[in-house]
Amino acid sequence: LTSHATDVGRAEVRGCADTIERETGKRPIHFSYPYGRGSPDARRIVAECGFRTAVGGAADALVTAKTDLLTLPRTESPASRGLFRALTSGALPHMLR
Repeated sequence: LTSHATDVGRAEVRGCADTIERETGKRPIHFSYPYGRGSPDARRIVAECGFRTAVGGAADALVTAKTDLLTLPRTESPASRGLFRALTSGALPHMLR
């Protein structure tokens, strides 16, 4: 998305959403930026195409009530459920300060 003109990116995102809807009967509402790369233009395109959330390469892994739902962080799931709970609890960033 970041390497194409806005109209090309819009056609790509809309075309993919249309294909998913045609194949599954449901319109997708969650998006993942290719290679984790987003931009303000890509965010606008994703919103225009009806997506409610999107994940990518956001710098801050902590999600709060103020986090933009179209710029959610994408993180790899750790092998340990305990570590996963710690990473997603909101406590870890405060412990690292």
